Amino acid sequence: YRGLDLLIDAWREMEVATLWLVGRPRMDISGLVAAAPASVRFLTRYVDDREIPAIFEHADLCVLPYTEIDQSGVLATALAFGKPMLLSDAGGFPEVAAAGAAECVPAGDVAALGSALASLVADEARLATLSTGAQRLAAGEWSWQRAAERHLDLYSRLIATG
Repeated sequence: YRGLDLLIDAWREMEVATLWLVGRPRMDISGLVAAAPASVRFLTRYVDDREIPAIFEHADLCVLPYTEIDQSGVLATALAFGKPMLLSDAGGFPEVAAAGAAECVPAGDVAALGSALASLVADEARLATLSTGAQRLAAGEWSWQRAAERHLDLYSRLIATG
């Protein structure tokens, strides 16, 4: 469901960048590793919270090609670090693109994913615009402060009707 096989297929055309797949897999990925081009690196272990800032600070783009999902902790973390994103149109991801923090491609469409990857990697101005959108979203509507306010409002309404 994460679409990593699609991402590896789309990455085959990339010649000027390195793709890092980070995190402990919950499935056998030996086939993915064997099929990956030389420009793909795997960090296949649990990533401690203390390591996350360095990983995101070194990333130019966060790619989440999920075939199905509602929301993602990785997406929220990328927003917190102001990272531009390339997302599939699965689940709630289009909302992030509509807010200017990401670009979306159709879920499962390897050609569209590859085209968007090539376009974004070559366009520093577009990456900067998406990064600004991510920072704005993380500081505003998707901030922890705003989430807490919405929860408190909901609880207040529930108590009042109670």
